[in-house]
Amino acid sequence: MIRKLTEEKEQDFFDQYSGMVHGALKRLGMWRMHPDYEDFVQQGLIKLVEAYETYPRDLEQEEYLKQFGGYAYQKVYWHMIDLLRKQRRKWESEMAWPEELEGQQPDLHASIEQGVSRKTDRLFGCIKRGIEISLCCESVICSP
Repeated sequence: MIRKLTEEKEQDFFDQYSGMVHGALKRLGMWRMHPDYEDFVQQGLIKLVEAYETYPRDLEQEEYLKQFGGYAYQKVYWHMIDLLRKQRRKWESEMAWPEELEGQQPDLHASIEQGVSRKTDRLFGCIKRGIEISLCCESVICSP
């Protein structure tokens, strides 16, 4: 069942359920002083409205209204976990090398140059010997 959150119901809805978003963040160990706390709250409120709009039962009945609370909390909580995982992956991929490991960092540029150098050496070696050369899929194939 798809329903829309109308402007008349909006304020009551957020008054009743917005604490759920803060509770999910608290459960995940994210406190108000976290630099991204407000962003996570906004994402949680969006997911809360999405849960309301896609809840499969009739929310006018009291029994389903209680079930909606658990449904919505789980949707918000899982969404927060996904956001934290994405944030962690992004942070790990952008993390700088520690200073003590700077000298041990692999030089990718040098290894690429070495690979190109080996291919060109092989290519020129074949040319000197008069061997027929064909290039296929970026590799040199020498045939006598």
